Amino acid sequence: MTVALFFVASMMYQVNGIETIDVVASWYYKPGREMAWDGKKFDPDDGTIIASNTFPKGTRLKLTYAKTGVSAIGQVVDRMPHHKKRQLDVCMKMAERLGAKDDGVVHLKAERLPDQ
Repeated sequence: MTVALFFVASMMYQVNGIETIDVVASWYYKPGREMAWDGKKFDPDDGTIIASNTFPKGTRLKLTYAKTGVSAIGQVVDRMPHHKKRQLDVCMKMAERLGAKDDGVVHLKAERLPDQ
């Protein structure tokens, strides 16, 4: 099953020098399928997978779910289908960690982290 993350028009802004954007998000799960950029198989136990057409491959993001106050760090390692209203998808494990899996579509704050 693939669940989409929908983008609501919003602007990137800076918080303490970190690029931040508010997004509306949901999760996806596609075990065993090849990921678009590197051909590696999707690992359902990897809780750091983010798919995006907006952020470049390798971008590290800290995602925070306001409802729970929980944050999780992930990396853009997959590309998602082209769709004007979608910005990113998070893997199911990350949605569980954020406390967002059962809530369906949720609002997240995405902070672009510096490269390591």
